[in-house]
Amino acid sequence: MKPEELDSKLFSQFKIHTVGINWENIHCVRVTPHVYTRPKDLDKLVMALEKIAAGKGLIQSRQGLLNMLQNNRNILLSAGAHA
Repeated sequence: MKPEELDSKLFSQFKIHTVGINWENIHCVRVTPHVYTRPKDLDKLVMALEKIAAGKGLIQSRQGLLNMLQNNRNILLSAGAHA
């Protein structure tokens, strides 16, 4: 799934605003929680990602999604350290 497709689906189906990014070699969806973001808002995001990923056959469980998110976070942090 392309970032802009995930961005569109998150907004149209779940009313979650994100930004799809396709720039040079960066292809991701930016999620920017802030101090006013409530834990239930983050739970809604995780639930939405679970539903989308399960529908695409990308994950089998919540733990699979959490592992995927953690791996991507580590990759982005590593890339940022080398920028």
